[in-house]
Amino acid sequence: MLSIIKALFIPNRNDFKDIFDKTRYLLAYRLTLFLSIALSILSVILFVLFTTAYSYLTISGLIACLASFIYIRKTGKYKSFIRAFNIIGAFLCIFTLYYVKDLPRIVDGFWMIISAIFCFLTLGRVWGIAFMAIHTAALVGFYFFCLNDQIGLIRELNQTQIFAFGFNILICFAIIGYLLWQNMKTTQDAERQLQQAKTFLEEQFELINQQNDEKTVLLKEIHHRVKNNLQVIVSLLRLQLRDIKNEEDGGKFNESINRVMTMSLIHEKIYQTEDFSNIDLEDYFQTLARDMVNSFRLEKEINFVISCDVKNIGLKPIVPLALIFNELLSNSIKYAFDGQENPEICLNMRETSPESISLVYSDNGKWREPVKSYSFGIELIEALSEQLNGRYEVDRETGTKYHFYFDKLNA
Repeated sequence: MLSIIKALFIPNRNDFKDIFDKTRYLLAYRLTLFLSIALSILSVILFVLFTTAYSYLTISGLIACLASFIYIRKTGKYKSFIRAFNIIGAFLCIFTLYYVKDLPRIVDGFWMIISAIFCFLTLGRVWGIAFMAIHTAALVGFYFFCLNDQIGLIRELNQTQIFAFGFNILICFAIIGYLLWQNMKTTQDAERQLQQAKTFLEEQFELINQQNDEKTVLLKEIHHRVKNNLQVIVSLLRLQLRDIKNEEDGGKFNESINRVMTMSLIHEKIYQTEDFSNIDLEDYFQTLARDMVNSFRLEKEINFVISCDVKNIGLKPIVPLALIFNELLSNSIKYAFDGQENPEICLNMRETSPESISLVYSDNGKWREPVKSYSFGIELIEALSEQLNGRYEVDRETGTKYHFYFDKLNA
């Protein structure tokens, strides 16, 4: 028998994703069962010792509890039914308080407290406050008008009826105690599950961090090796350059060397930074400009004005952007500054939207010869712009200015 009763207190459903929802479900399930048992005992006592009307109201509450328990056990749902159950319970409490005559209303307040606590625990604060306010108003109104009559009825109770009321109060305290105990128990279970979930998440977070650190080290090593390999290629190309006597061929060789150096510098900046997605583009362009100037060994110093407010950019568009800057810078150095006393090159890069940027490149020189329409450098700029979903405009009225627009740069 005990094993059957114990089995009844274990619900069928255990698939809640929300711990607090599961806690309320367990409270609703166990409390409806406990109330059913308590009201069964109380119905028998009241039927024997008091009027049948009085016991019928208790039996009505018992039927509501049993119906709620069966519904919750079979369906695994509780909110709508418990809402209805609490409303019926409140109605029965107020109905017996005002319409069952010639009986002292000693324990009605206890049942109203049980109803309000049950509401708080299963339906939440709003419903609990609402039911508490309703029951409080009902009790205050009843005792305001009927207190003297109730005192007279209490004095007329015999020993058996006093015992019955005492037992009723005992059951009320047992139910309140059970409510509080179940609330404490389910809260502890919820806290334990939350702690387990927190521990699991902390372990997973630590594992992910460890894996991320390992991958970061590996990626840095890869970029470092790529940079070293590109440097080896640059060295081999420079050795080969010594054997080239033709000035035009040597110039093209130097351009190829600069393009490889541009890519090498990118990988150097990547492995030097902690965040691969947050490379300092302004510093990168400054470094690239200095290296380019050193490779051409110019007599006059070029003033570079480089500003960039783009903070985050993916790795994919960095190489095309750098190669575009390399081609523009190379053309300016080769063609723009003959006779210019204060050569200046400006680069302004701005973010126009989360995925789009505007890049303006200009110099203050007068080009001694126009760039050929189908030169490799211009074709490379056009191809790289298309690769970045971009377009550009050229203005040669005062110096040379290129205005690039790149859309969906990180898409």
